[in-house]
Amino acid sequence: MNLSNELQLPEFKIISKKEDDGVLYYNVEPIDDPSKCPHCNSLDFVKYGGIERFVRDMPLYGEPVAITILSNRFKCKNCDQTFTASFEFVADRSKITNRLKEDIKKRCLSGTISNLSAETGLSVATISRIIDEHIEEQESSWRYYTPEILGLSTITLGKKQRTLCIDIKRHGVVDILEKADKKSIYDYLVSKLSSEDIEAIVIDFNNPHRVAAYKACPGVDVIIDKYYTSREITRATNQELKRLNNGSLRWVILKNSSNLSLSESDELESGFSANPHLREIYETKERLYDIYECKTTSEAEMVLNKIIKTLPKDCKYFKELIDKIEDFSVEVFSFFENPYSSSCIQNAAKAVMSIEKQGTGYSFRNLRARILFNQDRKVAKAIIRKRVYGKNNHSSATCFNLMTGWRNEAIRYKEIEKSLGNYVEIEELQKLF
Repeated sequence: MNLSNELQLPEFKIISKKEDDGVLYYNVEPIDDPSKCPHCNSLDFVKYGGIERFVRDMPLYGEPVAITILSNRFKCKNCDQTFTASFEFVADRSKITNRLKEDIKKRCLSGTISNLSAETGLSVATISRIIDEHIEEQESSWRYYTPEILGLSTITLGKKQRTLCIDIKRHGVVDILEKADKKSIYDYLVSKLSSEDIEAIVIDFNNPHRVAAYKACPGVDVIIDKYYTSREITRATNQELKRLNNGSLRWVILKNSSNLSLSESDELESGFSANPHLREIYETKERLYDIYECKTTSEAEMVLNKIIKTLPKDCKYFKELIDKIEDFSVEVFSFFENPYSSSCIQNAAKAVMSIEKQGTGYSFRNLRARILFNQDRKVAKAIIRKRVYGKNNHSSATCFNLMTGWRNEAIRYKEIEKSLGNYVEIEELQKLF
């Protein structure tokens, strides 16, 4: 076997190779000696004994690679200092080749640490240090940008509540905050985002989100999407059924009346005859859903007032829900003027939690990096349909480069909007999730 170019390291020649316990071991020696002393640049130095250096390299043939560099120590006659040769493929005192380190950085946010350890032969601690270094590099070059429609949602990660920040318009994760309290959210909105660029904020029934949004972005519409209200209606309906200790018709009662089959309708009527309270629960649930059949805010408010007047006294969970809707009435009814959907928030939350499940014990910083810095794997295509001929003589090629990552697309798109106004028609960005 010709071993001369097997490792693709032009600075060395391979002396020997062996395989032991699933690891490829290579002994190499440098082809050339140093040209000068690194301390005083003198050319007058002599060999001063031998030295062996052990480093890890890229896997080869699907197996980890370990290289032993058989080098010499040198002593300078001019400054009396000792030194060893430096190499391009591995940093001084490092036990990992540069290309292996870069490969780990490229893959560390998409694969698990244990898999990388098995593939490369490095310890979990070593890979974790490389990941921390990579995260620091990414954070130092991270560009915060402000979405026009910002979504805020509470998500549980690592057994703690975090705040998920979503670009509703482009369906992408903007950031994840370590805490879900109003101070953390307010500080983020004020220090990291530009409040004057935010047109609306979509939240759930979360008072810290609401307080922080109004305080940091006065004058901005704060909206609760119908998904969150529907979720609360379903939750209240389940609690009412549990109160009656009647779960046999649960799935039928939770269905919308328009989705019921004939057999299910008959089953409901039989249940209502046996227990009239079930009819009250079902009809109250349907009337609450009817709020979102309205086209205007005034119509929706009228429907809610009718529900309040006809609500059975023993339906305490529906009463708690209506109290909550009244408390958040401004945000709930703002939906009819600004019907932004929070479906992308739910999809993003599922995607984030699936990333968390890939490995156990991720720190918040590591998990945030996997979510934010790994989005460039998905390509969000945006194409300019018209060539722009103005005083600056812009063209489609120079106005908008096809870039990977919806975030880069969003930042670039906003820059184009400012420079070209309404001359550019851009195809809808491909959804991230």
